Amino acid sequence: MIDFYLGRRSLDEMGTAASKPNEKCEAAFYTGEWQLLRGDKVQATASLQLAADICPKTFTEYTGAITELKRINP
Repeated sequence: MIDFYLGRRSLDEMGTAASKPNEKCEAAFYTGEWQLLRGDKVQATASLQLAADICPKTFTEYTGAITELKRINP
């Protein structure tokens, strides 16, 4: 994630590097946040919905995904 946000890794590379379920959850959430920052609500909604679907409910990313989805799609 850090390498992605620093521009050292592409979005595709980050997704491919996430091999474990928890990593996929985190990748989906932070991808959605990145897409929101760039104004791409359609892709952000898809990424955040994926995070909401696959993240354990005890993860901060799950709560964040649910909150963001409610905020951008009231």
